[in-house]
Amino acid sequence: MLRFLLVLVCLLPGISAAADSLLIKNIHLIAMTGPEPEVLPGYSVRIEQGVIREVGPVSQVSAGAGAEVLDGQGQYLLPGLIDVHVHVWDKAELPAYLSYGVTAVRNASGMPFHLDYARAISAGELTGPFLLTTGPILNSPGPNQQANHKLVITADEAVAAVRDQYQQGFRHIKVYSNLSRVAYEAILAEAAELGMTVMGHSPEGLRDEGIPTEKPFNIAFEEILDDGLVTLEHMETIVWHGLYDALDEDRLRALARAIAAQGNAVTPTLLAHHNLAEVARTQGAYLQRPGTEMLNPFIAALEQPLYDFWSSQPVGSRHEQDVFYQQATRMMQEEGVMLLAG
Repeated sequence: MLRFLLVLVCLLPGISAAADSLLIKNIHLIAMTGPEPEVLPGYSVRIEQGVIREVGPVSQVSAGAGAEVLDGQGQYLLPGLIDVHVHVWDKAELPAYLSYGVTAVRNASGMPFHLDYARAISAGELTGPFLLTTGPILNSPGPNQQANHKLVITADEAVAAVRDQYQQGFRHIKVYSNLSRVAYEAILAEAAELGMTVMGHSPEGLRDEGIPTEKPFNIAFEEILDDGLVTLEHMETIVWHGLYDALDEDRLRALARAIAAQGNAVTPTLLAHHNLAEVARTQGAYLQRPGTEMLNPFIAALEQPLYDFWSSQPVGSRHEQDVFYQQATRMMQEEGVMLLAG
């Protein structure tokens, strides 16, 4: 049965977040089971111990003994939203997802404490969305390496890193842009052997001098399309790797068709890049917009070099890229690429 987090319901007076049995009646239900969302008026949903037990017309679904009843008064009920690309660094962030109706997240840069968060949430000891997490990002040395990455170059190093993450309790791997070919192939093989999923940036191979302006990437973008990655992350990464950063609509459409043909899912993360483009446009002033005062100051300090970089970027080119990534996402939808929100 579907797990159900009572986000909006629990904010209403008279409804207990810990209710053993709850009937939400007289609502417009937005069903997501068919090829297109369908609005079903006059429906009820019965929930027991946080699990949806029955869905149907008002006349067919009754409250159990002692159940709390909420009259939806014809309002709309829809499944919780899922954000498939987040970076959670502070457990204080977790309740905010629920306040926006996000009941499940995929954390894309995990550490052991994320496993603790996930267990605590599942046990009802920590308030937050269902948390699925990768392990630490696997990358090779290069311009995209970061302090929180596990750097591997050889096949043996890659296999050891995957096994270590599995033994810690991780079941999902994230790969990154600079992975060497041998390390990437070893990660795929070992993850498959252990039953782990793989997602992330499309690996380009080691960034030798002259790549990509004078010679091609060591791993062509098209090579990774049949590698079984559950998602490809970031439209800007796809444009960079697949089009050599050319803002070319014809080439992008051809690339979208290739991605669709292989059944790859894409997480465009448009808002993330748009926010960075806004930092460039305002020369950093956007970093002081309302709400940023709630950021963990330690995390903000760690990100300061990134803030400084984007604050000094040329406005015109970043805006042009921002617009193209939105157009590219629309093209991918038109060509049948599965797009995920994150």
